[in-house]
This record gives sequence, C-alpha cells and structure tokens, in this order.
Amino acid sequence: MEENSRRAVVTVGHTGRKKRDMILFVCISAGIALFDQVTKMIARNTLSSGDRILIPGVLRLMLVQNTGAAFGSFSGRTAALAAFTVALMALCAWAYWRTAGRTGVRVLKVTLVMIFAGGLGNFIDRAFLGSVTDFIFFETIDFPVFNVADCFVTVGALTLLISAFTVYREKEMRELLGFPKKREAEED
Repeated sequence: MEENSRRAVVTVGHTGRKKRDMILFVCISAGIALFDQVTKMIARNTLSSGDRILIPGVLRLMLVQNTGAAFGSFSGRTAALAAFTVALMALCAWAYWRTAGRTGVRVLKVTLVMIFAGGLGNFIDRAFLGSVTDFIFFETIDFPVFNVADCFVTVGALTLLISAFTVYREKEMRELLGFPKKREAEED
C-alpha cells in the first residue's frame, strides 16, 4: 500500500514537471517568435528606403522579401514551404512533449524550442506576407541575407546534430522519443 502511494506521488510530480515544461515551451517559443516579428517589422519600416551599413565591409542591414527557403532555394513555393515548416514544428512539439518533465535532457529541450520558435517566426511571415523578411547580411563572407528566426533554427539544428553525436546516445534518443527498441541483431 505504501509503495503505491509513493508511486502516485512520483507520477503527480512528473505530471507537474511535464505541465511546467510545456508551459515553458509555449511561452519561450512565443517570446522568440515575437522578438523575431518585432525585428522584422522594424526592418520593413526602416530599411525600405535603403541599406544601413553597421560595420563597413562586414555587416549591413538590407531588406529582402524571400519567397523561397535558405539560399533562395524553392523560390515562389510559399505554400509548400509553409506546409514543410508546419510539419517540422509539429515534429519539434511532439519531441518536446515526449521529453517534457524528464531531467537530464535540457540540451535537447533547448534545441527543440529554438527550432520550433524560429520556424514559427518564419511561418508567420509566409502566412501573412507571402514571403519571409530577411535583413541581416554579412558582407565579408557573402552569406545569404537572413533574419532572427533563421538564427534560432540554424543554431538549434546544429546544436541538436552535435548533441545527438556527443551528449545523447542513439539508444537514449530512441527511448526518449518513444521509438521501439532495436533488436539485438540490429544493434550490431
């Protein structure tokens, strides 16, 4: 009897942490997306008359309405890119929900929030403007013009990739995300 009541307390505690984690996911994602949208609005309002050089030969702010994806790929395919973004966001939200309330997976949770929030910021642009507002341009490396949401998606994806090989092992990732365990013959 005592063990059952102890188990119930652990379950309630886990449920409380899971709920808290999901609230944090929503609030942080909304905050990042709002920050992204504010920077894009400022860029649209102040850069419509021309570029602003912040550091000559290094960093320039310039307004670009991107109807494609990274590096201008898939230009004009706004609906397909929006659908892909929604699918990616759903995958991030699902993975976060699977890990919510668990300890020892902070890096994974942070990367999922970053990717989700960045995707949300760019999705809002595609849904309401038909294109994504980009405005940050590094002249020294001639990198494509990007925005705050792109920064979050890129850093989140790179961190997720690195942590998948260094912090978490495949077995742990499969277990965290609820994938079936590999049979012993498959593990070799």
